[in-house]
Amino acid sequence: MAEFFSALCSATIASTSLVEHSQQVLTLSTKKWKNPFYTLLIPAGLAFCITGFAYGMMAFQEVNAGRAAIEQTAGHPLFLWLQAHGTTAILIELAILAVLTVGAIGTDSWWMEERKDSPANDANERG
Repeated sequence: MAEFFSALCSATIASTSLVEHSQQVLTLSTKKWKNPFYTLLIPAGLAFCITGFAYGMMAFQEVNAGRAAIEQTAGHPLFLWLQAHGTTAILIELAILAVLTVGAIGTDSWWMEERKDSPANDANERG
């Protein structure tokens, strides 16, 4: 019987510390400053990937133009636009990715310092 109570007490202590830990994680995550460059990198990277794959597909179709199935999609408006503006679009997207990456890396320490110096975080550390 004593072993049962001992196991029950240790399980209660473990669950209490787990609850306290999850509350600490929630308070830290809600007060954490987010670097906006990371948010901007997601759509910029997605646009670059889509453009890159479409440009690669267009180039592949030009190399293998002898096949009948490929000739049917060669006149697609996307591929016609990529033939005219594809290189420029990829270079612009690459430049945007470079600027956003440098911005994210360059300001990351500032965003972290800003979070550490916030009054809400100081109150949590004291309490």
